[in-house]
Amino acid sequence: MTETKTTYHILILLLVVVSYISSCTQKNYVPQSGDLLFQVSESNGFTDAIINTTGDVSTISFSHVGIVCLEDDETFVIEALPNFGVQKVSLQDFLDASAHDKNGNPLVNAYRVNSEIEIQNPVSIAKTYLGMPYDSVFLPDNNAIYCSELISKSYLSPNGKEIFTAIPMSFSDTTGQIDPYWVEYFEKLELVVPQGVLGTNPNDLSKEKILKHIGQL
Repeated sequence: MTETKTTYHILILLLVVVSYISSCTQKNYVPQSGDLLFQVSESNGFTDAIINTTGDVSTISFSHVGIVCLEDDETFVIEALPNFGVQKVSLQDFLDASAHDKNGNPLVNAYRVNSEIEIQNPVSIAKTYLGMPYDSVFLPDNNAIYCSELISKSYLSPNGKEIFTAIPMSFSDTTGQIDPYWVEYFEKLELVVPQGVLGTNPNDLSKEKILKHIGQL
């Protein structure tokens, strides 16, 4: 009986410690220019299709990503969005556009490139893309850019090479078939689904080994 109570008390203590660490991680997050904010966007056909074809059902699935930009003691996010292209918005606007958990917290996680990785100034590079239209067909080098493509093109090594890995894009769902949303989407554009074309997506980008998780906003 005593051992059972002791075990119970230990489990309760562990839960309290984990909860405390988690809350500290979130509350003590201090944005730095160049941080990456991965977001679960509000549900709609477009973002749901991204999650269905790039997400891991066992973990949180990100559908959008932006770059933190600090200016004059204010925090902004540079992002690429459909209908808007590459824009700079306040951090609060970015958080408001996110999906939220049952407690009203935005589903946004912050990541940072490991300090030992040498890179150029990603914010300065990202600013050069401001005003560029959104790449609605997800193709490389077509004078348009999608959200995670903006990240790849902004995070460069000193010799100008992208530090993130391009991967074959997949528009397939869990059955292995092209998701019906994307079939219809590209049919309307009179284009072939760019299955297998090298590119990137927020969910896979968040798993890059050169990134470290900083906290949840």
